[in-house]
Amino acid sequence: MDPVPAGEPPIELKEHSQRLRYEAFSHLATQINQATGAGQVGQALVRHGKFILDAFLLRLLHVHEGSETVIEIARGACVVRESDAAGGPPDGPAAGFYGLEGELLRSGLPLQLAGAGLREHAALRGSLFDHPKARCFFALPLLAGDCHRAVLSVCSKDAPFGLADFRLVRLIGELAAGKLAQLQLAAKVAAQNRELAGANRALVTLNEQIRGMNVQLEGRVERRTAQLKRANEELSTIFYRTSHDFRRPLTTLLGLLSLAEMTARDMARRADEAAHPVPEAIRDGITDSLDFFGQGKGVIRELDGMLTKLSTLSLLQTPPVRREPVDFERLLGQLREKFASELQRHQVALTVCLGEAAPYHGAADTISVILENLLENAIQFRGDRPAVEIRVYPEAAGRLVMQVTDNGEGIDPAWQDKIFDLYVRASERSKGNGLGLYVVRKSVEQLGGTVAVASQPGRGAAFTVTLPGLPAPAG
Repeated sequence: MDPVPAGEPPIELKEHSQRLRYEAFSHLATQINQATGAGQVGQALVRHGKFILDAFLLRLLHVHEGSETVIEIARGACVVRESDAAGGPPDGPAAGFYGLEGELLRSGLPLQLAGAGLREHAALRGSLFDHPKARCFFALPLLAGDCHRAVLSVCSKDAPFGLADFRLVRLIGELAAGKLAQLQLAAKVAAQNRELAGANRALVTLNEQIRGMNVQLEGRVERRTAQLKRANEELSTIFYRTSHDFRRPLTTLLGLLSLAEMTARDMARRADEAAHPVPEAIRDGITDSLDFFGQGKGVIRELDGMLTKLSTLSLLQTPPVRREPVDFERLLGQLREKFASELQRHQVALTVCLGEAAPYHGAADTISVILENLLENAIQFRGDRPAVEIRVYPEAAGRLVMQVTDNGEGIDPAWQDKIFDLYVRASERSKGNGLGLYVVRKSVEQLGGTVAVASQPGRGAAFTVTLPGLPAPAG
């Protein structure tokens, strides 16, 4: 066996010493991992560090996302300081050593001092390591990105540190710095959680206030809606009754004008049969009277039609409650009879086509209003040889289609999207009040259907109404 060099411990002793140091490091790692604060990390270093490193002074500076933690250990005592790095370096003698740590972090290079170099280094004066028993100083920067940096500095009373010491210094620094970063992150998360909890409580309170305001607002809206509904119903009732009441004297006036017209015609007949010649002035007066009576009856019919449309609009404020099989033959027969005089006077050829289908259940009165207004519109805007066709036929899913086509003057494309609006007159020939097609649209909407128009100027118009299929009423 080779002799052991003078001053060197036996290999077995060195290996045993290294094993003890790593066992102590294992205990240190366990206690640091269980630490819940920087103070407990420092206590773990105090308790186990002396079995790992031959160092009596230790300082750990850890910088993490703008916060600094300093742990200083001297002769078994531990001091922990935590601060905001934004506050700048400390004042006094400690400022020099703080500057040295900053240089080490920027360079990333370790620093070892011994003997005279240790005693004469200006940055150590007034710091933890300005100690008469200090013989060897070693500082190791630990870099893990800009947000995670540390410097571990140790000092011993004996010979300079060896390679194994350097390794253990690195392990201790990385272990402690990593734990401090974890604790600071946990503290930051806890602070954010507290802020979020506070914000959540404020949000809950705000939501409760908003909910209460919504309840109050909904109550106000319901009351206001009920008031408006009652007012609308009252207005509709007044409107309907007023229109109806106006129509009564108009009917009477129309009857009186018809009676006066009959009287004038009888006078004209007697003048023609008289034995003596009747003065021409009297004959002209009778003729003018007949003309005035005819014009008066026309004005009364127009006014009566307008009142009928207005009363229909008032009835459309409430949905129809009665659904019954619609007899289209009877309905269209009544329509032809109602417009017989106008069809004859303007020589309009009316054609009706009914498709075969199962009985359609719906509001017959409303359907009659739709067809009546469309036919009236077709007669009013007739062409030179007027012809109107009414087609009623079924579609899929029980839908019903009603189409009124004419060969009249047609509708300018610029007006086709507006003709169903209230009081719109799209033609200079219009003598109506702008209510007819509006009544059609409101009636179709009340039945849940659609209405469309296809037209070209000078080539007539086709109005198509599509109503949804409805089941037959129970019973």
